[in-house]
Amino acid sequence: MELAFSGLENIKQLNVHYYNNQLSKFNIDQKLDLKFFNHNIGIKEKDVFIVPDQFNETSISPTEFLGLKNKYQIKTVNMYDRTFGIKEKSVIIDHVNRSGVFHLKGNTPHEQRPMFPDMSYIYKKDPSLKSIIVQTLGYSRFKKVKLEERVFFSEAAAIIATIWHYVGVGVRGFAIPTK
Repeated sequence: MELAFSGLENIKQLNVHYYNNQLSKFNIDQKLDLKFFNHNIGIKEKDVFIVPDQFNETSISPTEFLGLKNKYQIKTVNMYDRTFGIKEKSVIIDHVNRSGVFHLKGNTPHEQRPMFPDMSYIYKKDPSLKSIIVQTLGYSRFKKVKLEERVFFSEAAAIIATIWHYVGVGVRGFAIPTK
């Protein structure tokens, strides 16, 4: 199968990686030279790297995520979130949204999707990694977190994963240790 890399055509069978923050905060050096649906995008071989322009209701919305889903034919997204309280990369299997942010509010129903979507079983599991449940705090609260034993705090997992799930994309959530 031939792959188109101009960014203007649909790209098939690629690994899609979604980061809620600048790639440098994840120690990734990847150029993001495309811009679609209020997101910065970089393509390297069979990988698509996606980062929102800004972490707000405009970029993180069903309209923008549905545009990305259709453009890149996304069935499953690998979502990476900075997390406190873990020592090694882990897989997120559920979340508690303590951020005060929920970008589906006022954006449903959207294109024949339900007003009150089922938010059960958002995350795909990965038995090769430690499974955790995170408490998403949002950007400002995440920077001020006081660690608690056996509590895993995330920056944005709950905010982002719910939108991907709503537009019909499977989510593999990866918790990345943050110092």
